[in-house]
Amino acid sequence: MSSHTIPTTNIFLASIEKSGLLSAKRLAEALEVAESAGGAEADVKTVALRLIEHKMITRWQAEQLLAGHTVLFLGKYKLLERIGKGGMGAVYKAEHTVMGRIVALKVMASALLNDSNAVARFHREVQAAAALNHPNIVTIIDRGFENGLYYFVMEYVEGVSL
Repeated sequence: MSSHTIPTTNIFLASIEKSGLLSAKRLAEALEVAESAGGAEADVKTVALRLIEHKMITRWQAEQLLAGHTVLFLGKYKLLERIGKGGMGAVYKAEHTVMGRIVALKVMASALLNDSNAVARFHREVQAAAALNHPNIVTIIDRGFENGLYYFVMEYVEGVSL
């Protein structure tokens, strides 16, 4: 896990609730898992690992929560893990919250938002990729602007990065 200041188990569980990652039912199950690990006195990393083992959160989500980040959604997409990073931004494995579909979500780096050339280049990338239709090229599914960030969504293809 990360080397940031580690919160208490209660703060960690409150962060999970605040993030909205778990439904009320799953949150209650998470509390039971935490209780079986020792409750509020349990080591927070142990609780996080148990929640990962129970597939309630991902390792990346646990790292984000332990670092104090609770915004793990971008619009209707739940961020599961970061799968790439480059000069224009980062790519995440995400889940469409309604359809349950796993996708790749590219987010433009917030540091570039005030650079009109970079924003235009990002939009051109989206349009160019959306115009392509070939079985060997991932399909662009969606695009948007949420929480002050531009993003686009592609089909997720399991495998090694090229």
